[in-house]
Amino acid sequence: MGALLNKLFLKKLNLGRLGISALAYVLGLAIMLLSLQLYSQLRKVFAPNTGIAEYLVLSKQVNLGNTLFNAKATIDTATLKTLEQAPFVKDIGHFKTNQFSVRAYMRGNFNFSTDLFFEAVPDRFLEDPPQNWRWKPGDKEVPIVLNKEFINLYNFGYAISANLPQITSGSLGVLPLNLVVQGPKGRQQFKGRLAGVSDRIPSVLVPNEFMQWANQNIGRGPSKEVSRVIVQMDNAYKGNLKEFLSQNGLSVNQDRLKSSQTAAVLNVVMSTTGFIGLLFFVLALLIMVLNFTLMISESKQEIILLKQLGYTTPMLIKKLMRLLLPYLGTSFLLAMVTFFVVNALLAGQSLLAGLEIKSGIQAITLYAAGFFLIVSVALPFFQLRRVLNQHA
Repeated sequence: MGALLNKLFLKKLNLGRLGISALAYVLGLAIMLLSLQLYSQLRKVFAPNTGIAEYLVLSKQVNLGNTLFNAKATIDTATLKTLEQAPFVKDIGHFKTNQFSVRAYMRGNFNFSTDLFFEAVPDRFLEDPPQNWRWKPGDKEVPIVLNKEFINLYNFGYAISANLPQITSGSLGVLPLNLVVQGPKGRQQFKGRLAGVSDRIPSVLVPNEFMQWANQNIGRGPSKEVSRVIVQMDNAYKGNLKEFLSQNGLSVNQDRLKSSQTAAVLNVVMSTTGFIGLLFFVLALLIMVLNFTLMISESKQEIILLKQLGYTTPMLIKKLMRLLLPYLGTSFLLAMVTFFVVNALLAGQSLLAGLEIKSGIQAITLYAAGFFLIVSVALPFFQLRRVLNQHA
């Protein structure tokens, strides 16, 4: 009887449509999985700390008027309010600047001295607040966080031209750095201690407590003007950040902005590619289900006869699924093979292009593959059951 059922149902199947749906299924599933895989991997390349939001340091654009009339390019209250309400801003902090002069010098082999500037930001904006990042009145040692690029400028610029020793971020912590802080209200000396190095903030940072005390007791008093702000980005923002900053006269490091733009382009490209893959996948399932539905409709009289002979709907569904599952399994296997081969090729090409993308499969890709496999089986099952019940 099983051979008779096979002959009955297979005779009604359109092998051409099945072949087309199988090809669309393979292409659609492979494209979707590749989109998920590449999106997950490229996000790690362009935004390695995916668990940590991106930060931007914003300032007012400096124009010729600022140069000719000695006008400070500060961020006004209206711009600050607009910025605080901007959709891409998750958190915002103001830079506090020194209202006093700072002279730093080292003796011995270095015999080095220079004028410095200090800034302070809320501690929550530091990558990793260093130990002993505190200061109180009476302390003679001031902890400092220095931008890594400043060390590079010294090592490969000033140190070479002045025939001075080059330094590392580790050695800076033990070098005897003397600070002379001077302003309208007096002059004091401190010891500087490098407490940490920052990639995020291009500045020479000191604790807020020291900045507030020194401005009040040595300098011209705390400034109410805001020269720069640091913004924690909302990674879900999809708008035109460059246009927003231009409209509000704000300036930002263009390399950091390019990173945000790259991430936005990546979202669009991967989403579009994934949608195309999903469209192929859905169309393939629809063609497949339609093919079996037509087969059942064309076999209406035979199905009625089979039920009169004692075949139940579950028995017929079981038989049809036995015909369908090898077809689905083969298509799914071909899609996974295609995915693995193309992913390995892309990983190899990415290494040649300088992108460290590994060929290992991301967890989200495996979860997606399992989900689509379940959908591939469940959708035809429920559709076949519905159609067979209609012919009861």
